Amino acid sequence: MSNTPARIHTVDDVATREVSRRQLMKAGAWAAPAILLTTATPAASASGDRSVQIVSVTSNQTNPWNNLAVEVKNNNAVESVTVTIALTASTGITLGNPTTQTLSITPGATVTFSEFGSISAGNNGNGRTLTATARVPEGWSSTANTVAIRGGRVIPAS
Repeated sequence: MSNTPARIHTVDDVATREVSRRQLMKAGAWAAPAILLTTATPAASASGDRSVQIVSVTSNQTNPWNNLAVEVKNNNAVESVTVTIALTASTGITLGNPTTQTLSITPGATVTFSEFGSISAGNNGNGRTLTATARVPEGWSSTANTVAIRGGRVIPAS
């Protein structure tokens, strides 16, 4: 054991200590990637799920050939999206105009597209189908929804 007293550093000692260029570069080399990672991560995760889901295709049960409705959900929690819903029908069904409708959907929202033309079909449309397709911007995905028609009514998918 040494009898040398411990040195106490004063404020003056710390203030006069110089930092070498090498020490400064070493510290900077370690800090830069950490700063880049923390700024890049929020931007990458902000876009989230860029998909649109057709939740349902229904008709008014008292007047099913008019009043078609397509419910659509924007699964993205951050971005709004403009969606065009297009209706197509199997042979034997006539769709009145308009067969498309375009709306903007806010983040996480579900909206109902309901401004479509009427439909008509022989034999009450039995055995026929109606398909709603979502057209979305590049970089987004969507689902289609096909429903059956029986007894003059749209039968929601189960």
